[in-house]
Amino acid sequence: LGEDASPGQWPWMASLWYPEPEDEVLKLVCGATLISVSHVLTAAHCVTELDQNLIQIRLGDTDLGIFIKSYCAVHASSFTNDRTQYDCKLEECDENDRSCFQNGQCADKHAIYTVFKVDINPQYGRNSEERNYGSHDMALITLDRVVSLTGTVIPICLPLKGQLQRLLSEKNMFVTGWGKLNSFSKGSDVLQQLQVIS
Repeated sequence: LGEDASPGQWPWMASLWYPEPEDEVLKLVCGATLISVSHVLTAAHCVTELDQNLIQIRLGDTDLGIFIKSYCAVHASSFTNDRTQYDCKLEECDENDRSCFQNGQCADKHAIYTVFKVDINPQYGRNSEERNYGSHDMALITLDRVVSLTGTVIPICLPLKGQLQRLLSEKNMFVTGWGKLNSFSKGSDVLQQLQVIS
């Protein structure tokens, strides 16, 4: 349905990571959006059950390089989530080869942040019916430090009060994420983009 995004095409996209309890390997939990140099916005259901001290936020990443591993490799002790150090624009570039990066053919290496504070919308989860339909499903994460902005890490431009209706009527809207590509996949290694037709 979607198509691969290019490195830096959606510089406000963030990913949330959390260690698996049995082996402490970091697992992709959800996507998020960088909305300022200190905050990311995500869904409340992504963080309500997690210890905020263990959450990592990754910015500037397009190719996560995690789902291509087989089930056995995922659970091997040598597995890490850093298969791709640099997200490259050219297929002939090796993601772990710094020379492609130095020639301007790759994005900066992703940056990792931790959580200072999580604020969950107080209206979220007041009853199970609201939770089932996603009502008020928002959480604001304050990062442990100010984000260093690069060509691939930039906060999203939020609309002013009077602009929202006009933006919703435009045909140029996209959804992005690393979610499942079909009912059999675990998710996408590469950030996906899909234009929404209204």
